[in-house]
Amino acid sequence: MAINPDVFIDKHDRAATKMLAKLGIAEIPELYIEQNPFPNAYTIGDQNMMIVLTTALLETIPMELLPTVLERECGHILCGHVLYTTITALLIWRNIASPLLSKISPMIEKGFYQWMVRSEYTADRVAVVLDGGCDMLIELYMHYAGYTRNMPYAPDKNEFLRQGEEYSALVGEILLNSLYEGFNRRRPDHPFCAFRAYNCAKWVETKEFSYVCSYIAEEMPGITEHQLIPIPATPKEFGGRTLEDVTQQLKDAGFSNFSVSTVIGKVPQKGPTISVKIDGRRDYTAGEFADRDAKYIITCFSEDDTKEGKIRLPDSAGYYTGLTPEQAKKELAGAGLRECDFADDDL
Repeated sequence: MAINPDVFIDKHDRAATKMLAKLGIAEIPELYIEQNPFPNAYTIGDQNMMIVLTTALLETIPMELLPTVLERECGHILCGHVLYTTITALLIWRNIASPLLSKISPMIEKGFYQWMVRSEYTADRVAVVLDGGCDMLIELYMHYAGYTRNMPYAPDKNEFLRQGEEYSALVGEILLNSLYEGFNRRRPDHPFCAFRAYNCAKWVETKEFSYVCSYIAEEMPGITEHQLIPIPATPKEFGGRTLEDVTQQLKDAGFSNFSVSTVIGKVPQKGPTISVKIDGRRDYTAGEFADRDAKYIITCFSEDDTKEGKIRLPDSAGYYTGLTPEQAKKELAGAGLRECDFADDDL
């Protein structure tokens, strides 16, 4: 059964309009209700997205939680999950696969399921950011876990989060528990509800959550110059690209304080960039927030004077102090040095 999106939005205080505007989604996804005894919501499609709500979901949750359900599904749309989920449904759940694919399907299935679990965590965070906290999502997952609005007693939020905390501690306690968890959940497409709620509650306490909320709050009225800016790529993604490409990506993100350090050596075919350090760090991740005035040092190869066999080290001696010989060798090999020997007093 199809739902008129305009009527649906009016009924729920046009919450979806605000949500779509925050996420930058131009078109309202089509909404459908599916006759299904399991409470669920999912999104399918490619160019034209469709959000499907099951009848059991609408019977189970209070209507004030419905915007949170839609926020999660629009989070999947925003992050580009829907196409891959649709492919998974066709290849694995519907068994539309070639004979060759069926022989390697266990490996493909494992990769798909691991990706799908992680995509659920991402969609959860989108909903938490849009709600400004995790209370609505926690309540939603208590209903997904079995609580219904017709029950005569109220659920215990703290007890529910404690279950997620205990599960997290149990799995991370010893390697064997982690192996058992992986074996028992070989085909999970969604994490456990209590564990998801606990993860969101922990994330809300981090600086990253406050940075993301502040960034979106500034974007909504049209502010485009932020003091804290998401880093556009990982160190690995920066490596092997042209200097112009890397600097342009940094400029587009809003960074301007960067310099170039040259290493004399043969430029690899894939690109001259060796590394990008941010305020002396190489352990950052894509999406991590950094100050717009952070100092970027782009280290790249240059073929000047290579005939004379000269190599300029990318860092001073102080940088290598404290590294293990293996770490130092790896760093120096990346700069073009072929052989590295260490005296006993260097170890």
